[in-house]
Amino acid sequence: MFNSHPDYFNRNIQDGKGLSAIPARLAAPDGQEVPGIAVFNGKHLKFCITEADAIRLATDIADTIQTKN
Repeated sequence: MFNSHPDYFNRNIQDGKGLSAIPARLAAPDGQEVPGIAVFNGKHLKFCITEADAIRLATDIADTIQTKN
């Protein structure tokens, strides 16, 4: 279990509220495109990941919530 520092509580809450995800295409140097997901915090891009990694992360999040409850 990760424990965040109390000094970052308000920032963590605001970051969570500002997160969003939209469809994306990851362009490889050879011109190939891979479907993906772009994750933003407000208007700032945080990650652009493949669909497989997005599904893995979503599953990890859901599993973590279920395990906690």
